[in-house]
Amino acid sequence: MCLIIQTNEPKKVDIDLMECAYQNNSDGFGVMFYNNGKVHTHKIVPKSFKDINKVWDIYKDLDTPMGIHFRFTTEGETTRSLSHPFQVLNAKEHGRDLWVMHNGARSVSYTHLRAHET
Repeated sequence: MCLIIQTNEPKKVDIDLMECAYQNNSDGFGVMFYNNGKVHTHKIVPKSFKDINKVWDIYKDLDTPMGIHFRFTTEGETTRSLSHPFQVLNAKEHGRDLWVMHNGARSVSYTHLRAHET
C-alpha cells in the first residue's frame, strides 16, 4: 500500500520519517499543494532517497498545507505517470482542477467520475 503524509507545516516534516517512507515505498514520490489560486504538483520515480531530498528541498519551506505521497506498486508499472497525485479534472475542460492521491488499488474509473461531475 502507498503512504500519504499530510502536513499543514512542511518545515516540520521529519526527514527521518520521509526516509523511512521511502525505504518501504520507493516506487514513486509526489507532492501536491494549493498556492496562488492553483494546484501545484511534482512527481518522480526516485532512484534513491537523494532524488526525494532534491525535490523536497524545493518545497519544504513553503507555508502551505501539503500532501506527500510514496508509492508502492501493486498494479501497473513503476512509472512517473502512475505516481501520485493524479489529475482527475482540469480547469480548461471542466472549469476546475481536481487531483487525487490514494492508498491502495484504484478501483474507481476516473472516466466514471468525470461523467458525474456537477
